[in-house]
Amino acid sequence: MTETDRLIRMNVELEGLLKVLRDRDSLEARSLLSEKIKEYTSAIEAYLAAPLPQKDEKAEEAIVAGSSAIEETQSTEVKTQEAQETEVEPEAEAAEEAVAHETEPDHDIYAAHRRYMPPETPAHTPKTNSKLLKAFTLNDRFRFCRELFGGDDADFTETLKLIADMDSYDEACDYLYNDMMWDRTDPNVEAFMAIVADNIPQ
Repeated sequence: MTETDRLIRMNVELEGLLKVLRDRDSLEARSLLSEKIKEYTSAIEAYLAAPLPQKDEKAEEAIVAGSSAIEETQSTEVKTQEAQETEVEPEAEAAEEAVAHETEPDHDIYAAHRRYMPPETPAHTPKTNSKLLKAFTLNDRFRFCRELFGGDDADFTETLKLIADMDSYDEACDYLYNDMMWDRTDPNVEAFMAIVADNIPQ
């Protein structure tokens, strides 16, 4: 991993921690943020103090030329797309909308989530497992959000709430291993599932 890649990763970690702070501010979270900022600042100073690599003029010219070609291609694609959108007939648009409302695409990434959502009926009141929601410490949230949810705190929170509404540990396993396609041998997955197992009916 290059130093630049390391800085990018640290920046992503800071962003994830700030999202956690936005949803649940605490002294522990602020302390962790302070440590991460000091570490990030030191890394940035070291990076800026390092000597610049030798310039390769031919490589720079190739990069500039490639960038110009990409911009021209993107501009052409945008113009073509705009032209196609203006040529769509009203009848065709109406037909497409009707088909979209009648059927859902097979590749819908939220289909797995909806499969486990409780039915929307007035008589149904889901019993959320508040114990499970509180079982994850701030460090747990930060770790699993980064390692299992690509730094997406909202996705982590939504998945946790979904599991908290499930009736058993087996149902949670079925969802995470089969629908989310989690690797059972991943140490992060094992740690996450250990917390779930301790706080959900077996």
